[in-house]
Amino acid sequence: FRLGDQVKLHIPVTEVLPTHSGDYLKISAKVQRVFIDGTQAGVSFEHMSDNQLLTLTKFLTEYVNEQGARKALAQKARAARS
Repeated sequence: FRLGDQVKLHIPVTEVLPTHSGDYLKISAKVQRVFIDGTQAGVSFEHMSDNQLLTLTKFLTEYVNEQGARKALAQKARAARS
């Protein structure tokens, strides 16, 4: 991404947010800031509606929580085999 780029995203959310209306979260926004590091990346969008921002935040929070739980279970399984 570059500053000022127009971006359209279609994020499948039904597995993570079953109460969301629709299969995809559709976002059309302009890139405001970009951060890329060796292990991290972040993008700041402008012109997102409050509903889009709230849904995206919920989606990312749930997704990260699921990934953390899976990682913890995998570590417990490895520890049990040791």
